[in-house]
Amino acid sequence: MGQRTINSERLFFALVPPSGVVQSLWQTQSSLAIAGKAVPPENFHLTLAFLGHVPCNRIDPLISAADALRCYGFSLELDQLGHFPQAGIVYAGLSSPPQALVGLSKALRQASHRQQASPRVPRYVPHVTLFRGAEVVQPFHRLLEPPILWRIFSYHLMRSRPVPGGVRYESLAEFNLLPVRRTF
Repeated sequence: MGQRTINSERLFFALVPPSGVVQSLWQTQSSLAIAGKAVPPENFHLTLAFLGHVPCNRIDPLISAADALRCYGFSLELDQLGHFPQAGIVYAGLSSPPQALVGLSKALRQASHRQQASPRVPRYVPHVTLFRGAEVVQPFHRLLEPPILWRIFSYHLMRSRPVPGGVRYESLAEFNLLPVRRTF
């Protein structure tokens, strides 16, 4: 984790699910017998680019850079449950991430790098975290039936705020994606 200073914010770009997707994720989470801390539904999101601590004077240029991106909307299908054992995370993920999602993530990481907001770049595995500190004894990967369908119209620049017992995520800016072109 980066060093926090008084003049920085912990930021990331993310997809924020609409209420119907939140409800489906919560139902999935509630159906799992997992020893760990359940992520509150209001914190469900799919990270596009984690930036860490960003100096406050870099936030407006970062917003401008993200606003200049021109990407089309797309759809996701959360169709599997998985586990990152070392991080203790159980998640809902995608067996086949659409190229539009991967491209948006890459474009945001590149734009952030140009604004001196150094994104963390581990291997990108798009997912929505359902549990943290999960104690899963065996490898945990299974199909999510039925899959959760999610139409993507926008993405957000999010701020992570510590609160008693965890964190709260707040949107600093929302960026609309271009409407999907229809060809007939």
